[in-house]
Amino acid sequence: MGINKQSAESIRWLKQAQHDWYVASLLVENSPSSSCFHSQQSVEKSLKSVLMAITGDTPHTHNIKDLAERMQTNGLSLSREIRSLDMYYTISRYPDANPGEKAPFENYEKLDAQETLLYASQAIEQVRKFMVDHELLKEADLPAWNRDQDRDSHSLQDGAHIADLQSLSNKNKWYSLKLYANDEGDLRASLQMKENNKVLFHQSNLKVKDGKDGGLVVHGDGFGAKIDKNSKVQFFEGKIQVRGACNPSLKAPKGTDVNDSSIKDLRKILDDRIHRVKGPCID
Repeated sequence: MGINKQSAESIRWLKQAQHDWYVASLLVENSPSSSCFHSQQSVEKSLKSVLMAITGDTPHTHNIKDLAERMQTNGLSLSREIRSLDMYYTISRYPDANPGEKAPFENYEKLDAQETLLYASQAIEQVRKFMVDHELLKEADLPAWNRDQDRDSHSLQDGAHIADLQSLSNKNKWYSLKLYANDEGDLRASLQMKENNKVLFHQSNLKVKDGKDGGLVVHGDGFGAKIDKNSKVQFFEGKIQVRGACNPSLKAPKGTDVNDSSIKDLRKILDDRIHRVKGPCID
């Protein structure tokens, strides 16, 4: 006995979601901004796939957070990191969604694409498991999923070490600084600022410079951050301090063992660069 029309349509959406993920994996090296967009698309379409299986209809929205909230009521909970891929629908492509003088593609690099690809794969795997566990589709009817293929070439540990600086909030604003280092020990950073869940600023591949006081500074277009010698973090809009000084921790990305050698390497790089009494703790 064949599958019904509703299930067939759900499978069609899931196939496209997985194909978008595959396209994102191909673009990691040569077009990171496009890779981020296709990762966003893969999450959006995988959620529409499972909603089609449940309700027989696909919501007319591109908002991952809205889709995730609908699925939460049905028992599928997605991580904050997966929900955050929502922003790549616009800021990875449209100049008017990016403050500053750079074109959108100039604000992204390989590590951004690797990270979004990882979270997108987690979303697809959760959707596939949910549909089988809730008998929406049989495992045999699921489209082939080759996430493990070329996994090593897209690993977050491939040629780079990365850790997220704990997000800091001030009223309705949310500030984020991410630090990473390549195998040569060169530090790079990305900065992000949101207000009421709307991205106001996103830049990556920023140089991390030594500060006059022995700490580190990162300058974006009109937005920056500073880690002082006591490891406290401050955020600036122009020359005005808008957040800090705070003493956050550095967090390894999900799926990365905190004892991984790459995380230890990043900790040592920070220890060497920040002339401080006590450095950031990676937990």
